[in-house]
Amino acid sequence: METFFFALAGYFIGSIPVAYLLVRKKHGVDLRYQGSGNIGARNAFEVTDNKRLGFTVLILDMHKGIIPLVILSKIGFCEVIPIVAVTIILGHCYPIWLKFHGGRGLATSAAIALLISPDILLCWIIVYFVSGFFKKQVHIQSLIAIISCIIFALAAYDRPLFFNFRFLCIGSKLTLHYSVLAMLVIILSRHIQPVYELLREKRP
Repeated sequence: METFFFALAGYFIGSIPVAYLLVRKKHGVDLRYQGSGNIGARNAFEVTDNKRLGFTVLILDMHKGIIPLVILSKIGFCEVIPIVAVTIILGHCYPIWLKFHGGRGLATSAAIALLISPDILLCWIIVYFVSGFFKKQVHIQSLIAIISCIIFALAAYDRPLFFNFRFLCIGSKLTLHYSVLAMLVIILSRHIQPVYELLREKRP
């Protein structure tokens, strides 16, 4: 029951639509119907042309993942950290307040991965930039990087270097493994649509 309440709290923290709230307050614009419709830092910047606002959204979205997990680690709730990490990202990508229309989760998941699975973050960064040499398009690069991370997580599990280094306690290694996979799948689900639309636009 304790794990359930922590997970639920994680979802509600993650579901705080920072980009939507800031853009609505400062510019009176509903981000869901502007630009890409994404509730994230990139769209907030592109719609408002305000670098400071975009950067603020980025930092706050990252801290939605950092602060709760650091607190849990400090008070010794190591076992629930990977599970809460999943629900934070789920809340960010599918917030109940906006009828489950959220962001793509990259900033929040990057911050979380840095704390509990830096090797996954490193994998994503490397694949993202390498794929950019072949096709420089942010959605396609992100999709390729996410899929690569899923393959890496499946292939490298239980290897000596995998998941051995992290900044927070995580309890069960098996729980972390499945939680990382769950996070990647959630993020993947938010990146399929933009790539599909991009490819559809290029059809003759």
